[in-house]
Amino acid sequence: MQSASNAGLASHTLTVTVRPDGELVFSQEMTSDLPAMIQVVFQNNIAGERAYTRWLHQIYAALYQRYGYRQLNAVGHSMGAYAVVAAAMLNSPIKTNKMLAIAGPYNGILHWDDEVHEVSLNKQQKPDVMRPEYKWLLAHAKNFKANSVLNLYGDVEDGSDSDTVVAANSALSLGYVLRDSHATYRTERVLGPHAQHSLLHIHNRQVTDIMLHYLFGWKGWQHK
Repeated sequence: MQSASNAGLASHTLTVTVRPDGELVFSQEMTSDLPAMIQVVFQNNIAGERAYTRWLHQIYAALYQRYGYRQLNAVGHSMGAYAVVAAAMLNSPIKTNKMLAIAGPYNGILHWDDEVHEVSLNKQQKPDVMRPEYKWLLAHAKNFKANSVLNLYGDVEDGSDSDTVVAANSALSLGYVLRDSHATYRTERVLGPHAQHSLLHIHNRQVTDIMLHYLFGWKGWQHK
């Protein structure tokens, strides 16, 4: 959000905070001639994918009712990436246009319910082991509504084929979920130490350039 604001491409106009009990709190309400950016903050950061999906779905309904929004671009990191994908499978008055999903654990988290090189994908990106959260996505995939999806994932190049938290195959398994979707779908891999899971969205120049170009058509990345 800071990068988009600094580039003069969009303005932070609203923050929606989700309290641990699920209450939505709206703050920092502003108007701007630039495209609006809405920050979503989950105060409970260990609630899990299902809770984040449910809360995000409630936020979409509130944005429609309070402000009349009918379309949005969604950006999520980690479990937030899972949530923006899953929320687009639920009935909502707001349509998702572009979706940027960063380091999404769609089929497991390393050293939690996944291990390095445990899961393999076939040519359709179908995993040979499917976690419960992944099966939920598959069960609801027919309801997915978005125009475009960019699935960005990291590889720190330490031999684990992961960003140290999410295996590349967990992130890439989204391709099989969306195989019959009408959305355009592509992936982007970010390499190196700064592709670590928590660093992907912290002043990572490559991720920032990809994001600004994808969401706003920004061309500055071509003039490095």
